[in-house]
Amino acid sequence: MNTSFIGKFAHFTTTLLLNKCCAVLVSLLLFAVTGCSHHGAGWTKVKGHGPLIAKNQFAPLYRQCPATSVRDSDCQWAFADSQSNKIQLSDLTAQLDDTLLHTKEAQAWPLNNNGQHKFPYHFTILSLSPTIVVGYPLQPSAVDHCSSVGSSCNYLHSERFSGRYEIATQFAYSSGLIWFSPEHGARLFKVPPHANTIFFAIAGQSAQLRRKGNNWLFTRRD
Repeated sequence: MNTSFIGKFAHFTTTLLLNKCCAVLVSLLLFAVTGCSHHGAGWTKVKGHGPLIAKNQFAPLYRQCPATSVRDSDCQWAFADSQSNKIQLSDLTAQLDDTLLHTKEAQAWPLNNNGQHKFPYHFTILSLSPTIVVGYPLQPSAVDHCSSVGSSCNYLHSERFSGRYEIATQFAYSSGLIWFSPEHGARLFKVPPHANTIFFAIAGQSAQLRRKGNNWLFTRRD
């Protein structure tokens, strides 16, 4: 038997297998590096939170920035709902503005010097998925200050109106409340003046806003 041939064949086979293994390892390393880079360029969870998305659960806040960015203004910001879907803050603001623009009441709101309708209410975003926004009347000469209790002021500036949307689950008591939800269409719902509890049932989810002392307190029941 030609042992020289057998030795050469074994050497050839071993070399071929090693080359294939190296190719596989290089491919895996490239995949890992690419995967890490993609993850780094994606959404990053940051400090802060948004409205309620479930019982005792607030929407976490995320940020996504270009690789060459050094300024927060270049970044995109989003809340995550209970299914981890990202809701960009710019999209949320646009949705709320669009809903209000199509209400009959908004057409009668006063205009500022730039031709934008001014909010006659202090609006507060209480919940996401479903989105629930409550407003209480502002006096004509009043400055719209934050009304949240026991927390810093978080808000989104309206793009289509002169005003902003505060983000809170507890705020100072006031009568004359209204509320709206994009899931309910372009309608403003009035709350009875002497109501102490308001129940919401939207898109299969339930919540309530109730008076507690000198404050309104919002809770999700799902």
